[in-house]
Amino acid sequence: MNERLRERYLASGMLPKHLGMTFDVWTGNDEIKTRLMEWGYPHVSPNLLFTGPTGTGKSFALAAVANRVGETVRIQFLRSVDLMGRLRQAATDDYETPEEWIDDLIRGRGYIFIDDLGTERPTEFVQEKLFDLFDRIELHNRHGVIITTNLNADEL
Repeated sequence: MNERLRERYLASGMLPKHLGMTFDVWTGNDEIKTRLMEWGYPHVSPNLLFTGPTGTGKSFALAAVANRVGETVRIQFLRSVDLMGRLRQAATDDYETPEEWIDDLIRGRGYIFIDDLGTERPTEFVQEKLFDLFDRIELHNRHGVIITTNLNADEL
């Protein structure tokens, strides 16, 4: 990976450990790998939700997709707990409301990657802001959102 691409990925919110999580080193199911390599590259694709218990490779798959599509499209990579912290802090930073921060987050971005949704405390604020985030992504983001979670459909 060249230094410019590495810096762009780190600026997107990816952690250094995510940079090595690529399809080149994938050891999971080959059929899933093939489908994920085709997803979102080079065209716009629908949203993705990876669910399952801890240790099944959801975060690796998320990072591999991010590394692939991030070669040609701007991405934003967020851990769910960091996302909630930033939403709480937004009103005290340069933004008057968390909604302004959300708009700034999705403006000009391609795909938005959210890792470990559901690890944050499920407060009314969290539920309200997540709904607002996904609603705004649907309205204003021409690409999509890709999420990992340990929660099942009922828990979501």
